[in-house]
Amino acid sequence: NPICSITEYSTLSFMLDYFFSAYLPSLIKEKYEDSIYTVYSGGDDFCLVGAYEKVIAFAEKLYEKFNEFCAKNPDIHFSAAITLVHPKEPIKFSINSTELRLKDAKDEPNKNSLHLYETIVKWDRLSNLLDFADELKVWLDNEELTLQFLYRLLTYHQMYLETLNKENVNYRNFLYESLLNYDIKRNIEKMRGNQLTNPEIVNKLRSLTGLEEGNTMKYLRIPLCHTIYKNRNKSKKHKKKENNNV
Repeated sequence: NPICSITEYSTLSFMLDYFFSAYLPSLIKEKYEDSIYTVYSGGDDFCLVGAYEKVIAFAEKLYEKFNEFCAKNPDIHFSAAITLVHPKEPIKFSINSTELRLKDAKDEPNKNSLHLYETIVKWDRLSNLLDFADELKVWLDNEELTLQFLYRLLTYHQMYLETLNKENVNYRNFLYESLLNYDIKRNIEKMRGNQLTNPEIVNKLRSLTGLEEGNTMKYLRIPLCHTIYKNRNKSKKHKKKENNNV
C-alpha cells in the first residue's frame, strides 16, 4: 500500500466527510425530502430511514454519485445494506440488524456490494434486477402471471441456492429447473392452435436458469421480493374481498 502523508490522509478524510455530511443531505432534499429521514450521516458512514422503495432508488443513485465523486477509483469501495422492518420496530434493533447485513456485504470479494432482500449483489447488477421487477409487475397487473406463481419462483430459487451447498446435498433440489419449466408450460404458456401467443414472458422466465441472463437465478429473490412487496396491499384487498363473499 502507498504511504501517504498526514496532510493527504487528512484531505481524504475531509472529502469523504464532506460527501456524506453535506452532499448526501442535499441529494435527499432534491427528491426524497418527504420520504427519507437521516438518522446520522458523516465521516464515511450514514444511516437512513424511509419508504423501502424510495430508499432502494436513493441507494442506487447515491452509489453512482459516490463513484463519480471518487473518479471511479477501484480502490475506494461503497457497500450498503437495506433492511425491511415493521413500522413499530424500535429503530435501535433495526440499525443493529442492518449493521450485521452490512458486515456481510463488506466481506464480499472486492466489496462494492449491497445487501438487499437477504441477498448480496454487486451494484452493477442491481439495475437489471430492478428492471426485471418492473417487468414482473407489468405481467402481474396484466394477469399474465399470479402472485402464487411468484411465490413458487421463490421456492425454485431457494432450491437452486441449496444446490450450491457442497455439504448435506439434497439431490431433489436439482429438480428446480425441471419444476420451473413444467410450471411455465402448465400455468404461463398461452397457445392459439400451435402458436405461442406470449413468447416474451415465456422466453424470459425460461432463460432465468440459463447463462444468457448472467445466472439471474442466484439473485432472483431481489426482483421477486420487490414485486411481491409492491403488490402486498392488492393481495390483502383481494383476500378481504374473497372473505366478504363467503
